[in-house]
Amino acid sequence: MRFTVLLLATFTLFSPSFAAPQLLGQVGALIGQALGLIPLLSTPPPAALMTKQPSPQCAKVNKGALLCCESTFQGDIPIFVQAAPLVAYKLNPNSINCIYGQRNFTDCSRGTELCCQVDALATTPISDIVSLALYCNTPSQNESSIWSP
Repeated sequence: MRFTVLLLATFTLFSPSFAAPQLLGQVGALIGQALGLIPLLSTPPPAALMTKQPSPQCAKVNKGALLCCESTFQGDIPIFVQAAPLVAYKLNPNSINCIYGQRNFTDCSRGTELCCQVDALATTPISDIVSLALYCNTPSQNESSIWSP
C-alpha cells in the first residue's frame, strides 16, 4: 500500500501529464463514480449552516457571503487533490477557510476577499466580524463553484 501511494504521489507531483483521468481510463472513471456515491467524501455544507447574508458579488460563485479574511488556510488534503484527477473525481471547489473575516468592508488590501458559504460557526459580538468561515472560494472564480457532486 505504501508503495502504491508513493508511486502515485511521485507521478502526480513530478509529472502533471500523469495527473489526467486518461491515465486510468475507464477503470479510473468507474472508481471516480463509485467514490462520488459515498456521501461524506465531499459534501456541501448543511443547509442550516449556510450563510443567512449572501452577497451579490458571490451569487455566481457559490452563493456565499463576501468577507475580507485576514488569514486563510486550505481545507483539502494534498494527496487527495493529487489523486482526484487520476480517477476523475470531482472535489468540492469551496475548500478555502477564512480566519477573522470582516463583512461590509471598504478596503481589503491587507487581506483576501473570499465568498464563504458557512459564516456563522464562530461569530463575535461585533456584527461585521466573523472568527471562522468555511467552504470559501475566491470571488474572481470564472466558473461556478456551486457544489453539486
